[in-house]
Amino acid sequence: MSIATRNFRLLLAHRVATRTLLFIPYAFHFLTAVRGLDAFEYGLIMGVFYTSCVLLEVPSGVVADRIGRRPTLLLGAAFAAVGSVLFALGHDFWIFALAEAALAASTALVSGADSALLFDSLAAEGRENEYVRMEGGAQASWLVSSAVGLPLADLFLVQGDDPT
Repeated sequence: MSIATRNFRLLLAHRVATRTLLFIPYAFHFLTAVRGLDAFEYGLIMGVFYTSCVLLEVPSGVVADRIGRRPTLLLGAAFAAVGSVLFALGHDFWIFALAEAALAASTALVSGADSALLFDSLAAEGRENEYVRMEGGAQASWLVSSAVGLPLADLFLVQGDDPT
């Protein structure tokens, strides 16, 4: 199997694993009803995420160009792990804001580095004309998994009628 084909298969798995966010419909309930934040604080936390994503997008591309695509993807995974742990253990606004900033750093680091790794792999084999089709397939993979998974999320995340 060629490196480009292997990287495409890994990209499919990566996109499904990192972008099929079955917990998103429950985030507001978790932060407000379970952790005690109010709706305004929840909105501020979401603002931290989106603002951080925008501010980190260009610098993260520089990181991927300087240290390489794979190390950038690993760094993105590390930020995702830190953000997830903070999110799971947090009980106040500032911890959740820090968690969202870490998750935004992860999003910014991975965004583009995964596609660039695929393109570089294809270009090394003279197959760059296949990039658009493969990138489209990678996008479709997580959209399909979300379309199937989100309606089933209650089966995985809700015990009885209480999403707590």
